[in-house]
Amino acid sequence: MGQVRTGHGAYVSTELALSLFGDARIMPVVLGRVREITAYGTSHRIFTEGHRLAMIARDQGCSFPGCTAAPAMCQAHHVTDFSLTRRTSIDDGTLVCGVHHREHPNLGWICKMINGIPHWTAPPWIDPGQAPRRNRAHDPLGD
Repeated sequence: MGQVRTGHGAYVSTELALSLFGDARIMPVVLGRVREITAYGTSHRIFTEGHRLAMIARDQGCSFPGCTAAPAMCQAHHVTDFSLTRRTSIDDGTLVCGVHHREHPNLGWICKMINGIPHWTAPPWIDPGQAPRRNRAHDPLGD
């Protein structure tokens, strides 16, 4: 295993660092060969204002197929459950209205990102072909 640098500048083994986490706030950063940041994490579970504004620009409202709810009526949703990824980002988030946020799991719909756009797949009893679809209700050009 590798080494981890603490906030105080000390180096400890990754194994020791993992054992000390407890309630620690961890901010993972992956550096490239010339110390450029190639990836980073966050300890925030809640989407920030910046996240929401970016999703509003992309989604224009609820991303659930056919829903016309405006951005002000929407909540930010983790496409992949936060408990699995431990990250909050716009590339794995979308806007959904309160009804679709609460009910999509019960209704059997699944969301996934395809080329940076949220797509929803209906349950097999609605769509046996399981074709991912995106919401085009907010797109005035129909693209």
